[in-house]
Amino acid sequence: MSTADELDILTERRGPALIVSLVGSASMEHCEELNERLLDACLQKPDILVIDLSRLVFMCSLGLGGLVAAYLRVQKYRGKFAIAAPDAAIKEMLELTRLHTLLPIFTSASDAVAHLNRTTE
Repeated sequence: MSTADELDILTERRGPALIVSLVGSASMEHCEELNERLLDACLQKPDILVIDLSRLVFMCSLGLGGLVAAYLRVQKYRGKFAIAAPDAAIKEMLELTRLHTLLPIFTSASDAVAHLNRTTE
């Protein structure tokens, strides 16, 4: 388990979905690793890629850039992408930057997978 100034990046397969869970803080010092891990996830070409932010306490603007880059990679191979469970501060940042209009946001990773799984069938 990470402390507030560390970042753990966990992955889990759920059927056609790959869940990438970010735990802790996605500060500038962690963004290179975050971007590399998101690229690795995209290279697996899952039908559905969900970034679970339910245990993330902070994300810097470079982290947001990594989410957008992952979204664009998934779009390129015609997969589905979603953000799950951002806390209030991160959700507000997504809204202020208008990224919520590009990146679908769900209340949980399970909700994202269920919804996106229905749209791929």
